[in-house]
Amino acid sequence: MMFPTYNAAMNDSIPAKYVTMKEDSGLTYAHHLPVLSRKRSREDSNNSITMNQQFVPFVAENLNNCCNFNNNYSSGSFSFLGEDFSSQIQQDQLEVDRLIAHHMEKVRERGRRIMMAVVDDSIAKKLKSKEEQLEKIGKQNSGLVDRVKSLYVENQIWRDLAETNEATATALRNKLEQVLAQVQADDREINGVVGELVDDARSCCGSNCNGDVQMRMLAGDSIRGVESNRGATNGKMCRSCGMEEACVLLLPCRHLCLCSGCGSFLHICPVCKSTKSCSLHVNLSTY
Repeated sequence: MMFPTYNAAMNDSIPAKYVTMKEDSGLTYAHHLPVLSRKRSREDSNNSITMNQQFVPFVAENLNNCCNFNNNYSSGSFSFLGEDFSSQIQQDQLEVDRLIAHHMEKVRERGRRIMMAVVDDSIAKKLKSKEEQLEKIGKQNSGLVDRVKSLYVENQIWRDLAETNEATATALRNKLEQVLAQVQADDREINGVVGELVDDARSCCGSNCNGDVQMRMLAGDSIRGVESNRGATNGKMCRSCGMEEACVLLLPCRHLCLCSGCGSFLHICPVCKSTKSCSLHVNLSTY
């Protein structure tokens, strides 16, 4: 139950003559009753009786108002000393509700800010992680690009080398064709010389035995002379063993100077003493 600390209606309804002022007495009386002197006269006694008769209805009225205030408080209508406080209490209650709603809104706003800060922090961390991954992938991509460029350059080098080797092989093929054509021409020349020598021997010596022997000797000398000239010119014998025909072409010096047996284990050209990088077997018997 609430009572106002000061009620103007209650204080103003008490007669002024019954209110004890602070300057009239050295003591403050709780019920605002007059302070009587110790020496009471008959007149003062009569005044006291009259005051009590007037003050009793006032107290009864105030007690009745207090009872009405309690009844009105339980029923929702607030009145005290004849004044209705229900509107003031409702305004106070609305003000309290407004303050509570404002405080709850501030709390909710603070909660939303905290939640947004947490979400922003999480998003920032994820973005930073993604940026680091992108930077790492960019470095890997740059390394792969450099690797592709180096492979392209290496491929271009191998292509140029292949084209050079192809040109070298073409030149060697042309040279071999020329050598083989020269060999065939030499064979035809040998056959022609032998035929001429045989005819000359027959015409000179007739059909006796000495003539035949002389003819064979002359033909053999002619054949050996031609073959020796062809061997000196073309170098058909192996320069390592000297026993078999040279059929292995050495690269990069391009000397046809080894047989198949010597070409399999020798790594130095016997003509120019250069290191062999690879060799090519030439089959001269097919032409």
